[in-house]
Amino acid sequence: MSILTTNNCLPCSEKTADANSIRMTTSPVYSTYRGGEGEREVLPTGVFDIETTAAAVSNEIPQPRRGPRIDYLKVVKHYYDLVTTEVKLNWRNPSQTKLNLYHIRRKRISIKLGQYSELGKRKFWLDWFESSPYSLYTIVERGNNLIQENTKVKLNYEIADAEELTAWPKESIQEYYKKSIKDVEDYFATPIDLQSLNIFIQRSLNVESMGRWDNKTQSYKWADDAYKAKAAENLKQAVCILKLQEDSRLNQAYKYSEFGRLYFMGLNLQNCSKELRHAALGHCYSIDIDVCSQAWKVHLCESINSNIKMGHTRSLIKDKNGFRSQLAKVLGDKHQRRAKQIITAIGFGADIEATPWPTGNDNYKLPAIREIVNKEEVELLTGSRWFMEFIDEQKSMNKLVLERTMLDNAKEDMPDCVKDRAGRVNKNKVMAFLYQQAEYTYLAEIMKYVIDRFGQEELLLPVHDAVYIKHRINRAELVSALQQLNPYLSVEITEHHGHFIQTEEIKKEVNPAVELYKHALATGDTALLEDIVLSLNPNRLSVSHL
Repeated sequence: MSILTTNNCLPCSEKTADANSIRMTTSPVYSTYRGGEGEREVLPTGVFDIETTAAAVSNEIPQPRRGPRIDYLKVVKHYYDLVTTEVKLNWRNPSQTKLNLYHIRRKRISIKLGQYSELGKRKFWLDWFESSPYSLYTIVERGNNLIQENTKVKLNYEIADAEELTAWPKESIQEYYKKSIKDVEDYFATPIDLQSLNIFIQRSLNVESMGRWDNKTQSYKWADDAYKAKAAENLKQAVCILKLQEDSRLNQAYKYSEFGRLYFMGLNLQNCSKELRHAALGHCYSIDIDVCSQAWKVHLCESINSNIKMGHTRSLIKDKNGFRSQLAKVLGDKHQRRAKQIITAIGFGADIEATPWPTGNDNYKLPAIREIVNKEEVELLTGSRWFMEFIDEQKSMNKLVLERTMLDNAKEDMPDCVKDRAGRVNKNKVMAFLYQQAEYTYLAEIMKYVIDRFGQEELLLPVHDAVYIKHRINRAELVSALQQLNPYLSVEITEHHGHFIQTEEIKKEVNPAVELYKHALATGDTALLEDIVLSLNPNRLSVSHL
């Protein structure tokens, strides 16, 4: 079923008959989980009781003297849901199953669960749970963001279906995936290029012995430990895609978030690495909207007050690479990556001069901008007159949009997703909400343009900020169609080649894992294919024991 027709209310920031009015609307939210089934090896006994735990928490952590009251039952339930979701969505190999080991993204749980106040200090709820007798798990090994490793834990309580949702057998994954989407009407079928995906898997198996494959130079290059860990994760997901595809298609259930973005659920090509996505899609093209957030903001501000100064922002829209390069020079960077991140953060209200604040236990929380640059680099940025003028311009534009939004929408009518727990409207969330609604409106127009002219089969995959298609299309015609919505919109169309060319280096490979993999494919031996992948060390692609 087409994602353009199954949802009657595509998310958007509705503009009413009054051209200067901003209305905030939301879309329905759907959710589901993905995974596979398998036999239970080792599991703890005992069931986590939410009500008993909530009572214990209320005895340990008193209600604050001021501010909103703590809903202990809601906090404990949220903690349980976050942990169990992490456990269910991360697959395990057989050795991890026997040791009752699971992988969780601890930082994500901590941020989602939030903080509480004790004696005037802010503390993280997750720290309290982990130090209490009511922790759902015991940490075996903390994760490492540098090499992209999740935290390893052992469960202290039995979690229903956890062992079923983290096993690997082919039939189990397919059975559970079908069962979990059978009641979902909205799903998107993406064509999978099996030849490209298989070559990608072979090259991933070679990372340990030969290094990282560079598709541009068609050669292997040196790979560090961080890339090897990333390659191991890509390899596992690639094999699962190979198992789940039917007739060279991967069905992916999706939902609209409260902010308006389209999210795929479970194993999908939207949330995987670009490297894996391009390998699975094969030869294709991506359509990206140039500096979409700034194009949206300039157009909206113009409709509210045509006299507002936006010279630097217009320059950014006209020449994004030149603008980012100028900012990179201020920082002394050779590349534009951080410059792009800084511009995005400033655009959504980040304070360039914000400082870290204490969260208790000698810990500090970094503001958004300090996640990108350090204290000395902040001084370089604030010392640039040109960049500070851009910041002032962004603040004025944000203020204009927010004032108009608050004027056009009663506080009680605003969606809960832009409010904090006390019911106060969060300005940065309002900006993100308005932008993401508009962003999807633009992407929906691109998808409509592609389907109307070339058919549904031409559309391969929508992601948050881009659309993938089979063939190159006329850029000028597409831009002309988009500018009917916003005259500042433009697009960049990029070609992706997938994995096809078998070079002399690949033909001479002697890696035993690759040879076994080729044999498994040729003979249809799925059990052998399973053994090849599952025998890999989780952190390094060692295949010496095969």
